[in-house]
Amino acid sequence: MHGQIQINVSNAVTSNNIVGLASAARTGAGQYTLVFTDSFHGGLKSATFTVQAAAAIDRVVQIRSWTPATKTLVIEELAGAVATDAGAAHAIHCDIAFINI
Repeated sequence: MHGQIQINVSNAVTSNNIVGLASAARTGAGQYTLVFTDSFHGGLKSATFTVQAAAAIDRVVQIRSWTPATKTLVIEELAGAVATDAGAAHAIHCDIAFINI
């Protein structure tokens, strides 16, 4: 599945267009929790994230945790090695593959 999460200047999630995603919310500085709906999302195979912003920002997004029982994926937006809010409107593009178990 793929799509994007829109984040506003206050670092709150304003929308997402990822099919199968029940919710996406900011849960800490630079941290976002994604909860999926489908029961087949038991195994996380791979995930790639890219940041899109109007101005240049040096950010990397990585997986912090995956909890199959609750279908919850926590990602962090990093500046260097520190989870950091961007402080600007931007989007995180996602390409996520699950194993049907």
